[in-house]
This record gives sequence, C-alpha cells and structure tokens, in this order.
Amino acid sequence: MSYTGFTRINGTTIPYAINDGQMKLFTGIFPADIPDNTNEILGEYEDGVLGKCNLYVLSVPINNTECVFEKDGTPQRISNSNKTVDVQLQIENYSSETEYYELFFNSPELNHFFASSRICQISEDEIIISRNPLEVKKSRIYYRNTEIEILIRSAAYAHVETMGTASSETKTELVVTFPKTRDKAYILGLYRGIKAFFLFIYNRQNVAIHHAILRGVYLQNRGGKLPQTHCYAKSDLIPFEKFIQEDEDGRVTSKTPLYGNYASHFSELLQMFFPVRTDENDTIGAIGIHPSAKYRYLLDLRQSLHITSSFEYYVRRFLPEMASESELKFCDEIRALLDDYISSHSGKLKKKAKDMKKGIQPKLSLSDKINKVWKGYEGWSPVEPILNDDFGRDLDELAHAANEWRNELAHEKREYEPNIKTVEAIRLVKHLNYTIILRTAGYSDEEIKVILNNCLIK
Repeated sequence: MSYTGFTRINGTTIPYAINDGQMKLFTGIFPADIPDNTNEILGEYEDGVLGKCNLYVLSVPINNTECVFEKDGTPQRISNSNKTVDVQLQIENYSSETEYYELFFNSPELNHFFASSRICQISEDEIIISRNPLEVKKSRIYYRNTEIEILIRSAAYAHVETMGTASSETKTELVVTFPKTRDKAYILGLYRGIKAFFLFIYNRQNVAIHHAILRGVYLQNRGGKLPQTHCYAKSDLIPFEKFIQEDEDGRVTSKTPLYGNYASHFSELLQMFFPVRTDENDTIGAIGIHPSAKYRYLLDLRQSLHITSSFEYYVRRFLPEMASESELKFCDEIRALLDDYISSHSGKLKKKAKDMKKGIQPKLSLSDKINKVWKGYEGWSPVEPILNDDFGRDLDELAHAANEWRNELAHEKREYEPNIKTVEAIRLVKHLNYTIILRTAGYSDEEIKVILNNCLIK
C-alpha cells in the first residue's frame, strides 16, 4: 500500500494518498472522529522533512457518516471506512503562519507573448544578456475590494555546472502582488483570473499554466529574550484541473498572439477578468473557449451551447438595453398590474405572482440579438466594419442557423439538422463574443480586427 503522507485529525494520525487530484484517507485502518464540514487537510510528507507540509483544499467537505456509537450516553458518529474525495487545490511547503503577498507565473506561451530575448543585445561579435529584468507592463487593477499589481517582465537566469560549463536562459514572467493574506479562496481567485485571461488571449484551454509560486512572510520565535525575525516562505500553488487536453508543442506555442496587439488597453482588458467587489462574481471565464488548438477546428454540442450562452451573457452585461421603449413600457405596465395583485394576496398566490413578475422581460431571439449587435442600435455602434469581410454576405442565414441550432440543443426538438452553415454560424457568434469584450475594454475597431485575425478561426 503506497501512502503520500500522514495527517492528524482530532488526535488520530491517518495515512493518505493523492492521485490525479483525488485524496484517499485511510480511515478504514485508523478510524477517526472527523469534525463536521472539514474542507482542508494538512498533510506531512511521508519522508518526514521537518516543517514541510502540504495543504489540500477539498472540493466537497467531509463528515463522519459511517458508524454511530455511544459515548457517555450520547450517540456519536465516527469514520471507520476509507474516504475518497476530490482536491481542488494543493499548496506545497505550507505553513498556517505564513501571510502570502505574491504569485509568480511562467509558461512557454508567456515567452512568446512577449519575447524574452529582447533583453539581449546581439551583434556579429557578441551576445550581451542583461542581468537587469526588463519591465514590460505594470498594471494596477481592483480585485475583491483590494488593489493588486500585475507585472510582466523579462529576466535572465545563469547556470554554472560543476564541470565548468555555463549557460544562460531568458524568460518572460508574470508577477501578481497583493495585500498580505492567509485567505486561500482569495489567492485561488487570483490564479483563476490570470489563467482565464490567458485562455482568452490564446483561445484554448490547454495553456501550460498548471501552477504558480507563492511568496510570503512569517514571524519566527527565536526563544528567550531574542526578538522575533521575519522569515520569507516560498510555496507551490497547484490547482487540480480535470478534463484538460495535453500541452501544445513548440510549433503551436510559437504562434501565440503578441503582446503588442493588446498593449493599448492591456490593463482595462485584464480588469474584466477580476471581480472588483467581494459581492461580485460576474467575470469573463473560460466557458466558450476551445479545449485545444485542434478543437478550434471542431465544434461539438458542448462548445456550441457554451459559445451561444456566453454571447447572451455578454449582451446582458456589457451592451445597452436592446428592447424598444414600447416593449419596455409594456413590461412595466404588466409588472404594475402584478404589484397590485401581490399587495392584495398572500401565501402561495402571492409567491406565484412574485415568481411570474421576475420572468416579465422583453424577449428577443438569439438571431434578433445577433442582428442588433451586427447592425448597431442606440448606444452601440455596428460591428459590421470589423466582421463584414468574413461573415457579411450570409449574415441573415447564419443568424437563423445559430438560433435554430441553439434551440435544438437547449430544447431537444429534433427538428433541425446541422450543416456547414451551422459551423459558420457558431464561428460568427464566437467572433461577436470577442468583439464585445475587446470593444468594452476600449480597443478600436481596427485593433479588434487585427486581434481576431490572429487568434480566431473563421
């Protein structure tokens, strides 16, 4: 039997094993009284390295469920069979005393996003590599009622081997600096925001960002009358992500879109992936992004639904109201009639009326929304100049195909048979999604056109 390490729960030492994001607690061998809603496990390494621990944040809390016994006349539950639970996050080399303040990212795609070789001076006679990092972009944005700083930089690292050889390598890095915290949900949200941003940039979910380095500080007691000292900690943040395709090879990563295309409104675009307030959860996520470079050329049922639902969400969140004044006025009048009914009734009838009132909204079909985004309306200029060359000739047909296919998937009517126009229609909606986000961030139509040509499939 192979163990990863050991944890202590209510005084009981329990071995555990981790495999592909799943933890197995061997409570069948060592029964334990697990506190209600335990959602974190602090594990010691099997090799017993002093002071080195892993923290595992569970996807679902665990409780005692298996066995009931009497203690002092009171029934109590314990766990006496092995438990298997998914882990959403692992922090290696963790200490509960550490306050973290920095996240550090590196990936092959980042090295192509901004070429780290720019810190080199290359001539026919020599190559000079600067040891001073080159600051590419520093952005200050807001995240959950705090201000954070996101820095992209290029740096050089030298290696001297024992055999007398030396080498140097340049890398592009991303560093997130935030107020000191022990809040793991806050830190995980930062990680997910950064990753979602680059999934959007690269238009695929298998970006080679699988972990980040956490830096923090803690106070160490030196004993006696000696003062406490500040010690710096370095941990590895590893979220467990399922159903992700393998990393792309160098041929694909070398085609990564370049930072220069996004430079003019980089900070504004970055902000759109982070909630500003603690009570805000609506951000741009990875839904609607293709699983890999290969899947950009394939559209399955899941992708079709995700792309169309993302479009409707972006229309609701970022665009002005599409309904006409007469439609809005009609809905207001119906709500007023229901208010009168609600005020004069109680119980189930009142609740039903309130539920009905929530559903009274102007209804536009998906094809209507596509046409309005394309042609423009009050408060929104048309996107036709951006996309006309690729989709303009068949707009009505594509809008209708997208509407019918989405309805087929959502309602299972079994009336619509997809064809090549269906694929083109979903590609049109994907282009509209990107256009809405980029225009909201502040990019000009010409800049958007360049970005779409570099990252989307027509």
